[in-house]
Amino acid sequence: MAIKIQSIVIDSLSYDAGLQRGDLIQTINSHTIRDFLDLQFYASEEILNIKYLDKNKKEREVKIHNNWVKPLGIEPEAYKCRNCINKCIFCFIDQMKPFSRKTLHVKDDDYCFSFIYGNFVTLTNFTDLDFRRIIEQNLSPLYISVHTTNPVLHKKMMRYNRDFNINAKLEFLAENEIEMHTQIVLIPDYNDKKELTRTLKDLTSFPEILSIGIVPVGLTQFRNGLEKLNPVDKKVAINAINEATKFNKFLDENIVFCSDELYLIAEKEIPDADFYGDYVQLENGIGMLRLLQENWEDVKDDFLSEISNKEKNIIFVTAKSASKTIKKISDEINISLKNKTTSVQIIKNNYLGESVTVAGLICATDIFEQLKFDKENDIIVLPESMFNIDDYTLDQISKTAILKKMECEILLINELFENWKWL
Repeated sequence: MAIKIQSIVIDSLSYDAGLQRGDLIQTINSHTIRDFLDLQFYASEEILNIKYLDKNKKEREVKIHNNWVKPLGIEPEAYKCRNCINKCIFCFIDQMKPFSRKTLHVKDDDYCFSFIYGNFVTLTNFTDLDFRRIIEQNLSPLYISVHTTNPVLHKKMMRYNRDFNINAKLEFLAENEIEMHTQIVLIPDYNDKKELTRTLKDLTSFPEILSIGIVPVGLTQFRNGLEKLNPVDKKVAINAINEATKFNKFLDENIVFCSDELYLIAEKEIPDADFYGDYVQLENGIGMLRLLQENWEDVKDDFLSEISNKEKNIIFVTAKSASKTIKKISDEINISLKNKTTSVQIIKNNYLGESVTVAGLICATDIFEQLKFDKENDIIVLPESMFNIDDYTLDQISKTAILKKMECEILLINELFENWKWL
């Protein structure tokens, strides 16, 4: 095993030592270097004995003294994430429309990404060596998709072909002081009702489990050939919220959280900000609407000042899930700026199916087909979350192409109303 150097930072320690682009780092202080995490972990010592292969495959060795003033300066080649070995009955990627954004067809299940980025992993593809490495390097916290602690049901839902016991793995990590954030994708007639109670009872018994997120199964219109699943309805959502509330009552602090979508399905009010603490599962759609409202209170004066001089009306584009919250903001703007008309338009997700109701999955083609506006007199406000890091929507249309197509002023707003910018 080795990692290839993509580049060396000029005037860094590695640059001074003669390491070059294309060199293959094999070991540091006799520790095998497999990826960027190994590099970061083992390169933290004061003296580094680095063995590597140069461009001509000749074995070389160099000693570097860390002075913590100059950077080490090794930029490794892009990391290739580990793929999922499961065939989950609810996998969202299996329901993705063909030719959507390429990254949405990648089934990653990599603990390095879990530790660094908070991606959820299943543990099913971990080897004994992986578990030993996690303990040695203290890769904590990890984000783990549990879904159920019933081993038989776990295998039925996730359909892996190996011996695996989720409870034993969670217990092993807990015994070795690895903290965990966990999630349950709720599927009616599978892991709800008594099975949900069992799972919450098991998970809340581990002090090392910092949070438990419950989210409804996501179903698109592209399920041909896949197992028939029922969507979460009001009754199932209410039961999940009640179960979460029951378990939190016996804990020192709330760790069981239902997603915003479950509250919307149940037709219940989103909890107050204090309920969410540090919003530890925000990326899982838990507490986003509450934090959006809290942030609006903080930034509304600045935002009103931003748009008050614009002699145009404002149209907020959103999906069903966030529409009530955005409507409250829109109404408040209309009250504050009496000379301006602000409105909200909900975009139905025809691209993936109407059951998909989150703003981050709004597609450009649906906006083009559904949005009614006057390009001369309206400003369109789009959720920034509908674009990936490369500025493309789910249906692979760029920000530039949208601006060219719509021919109007467009304002992008962070999904939590933390910031905004003109397109």
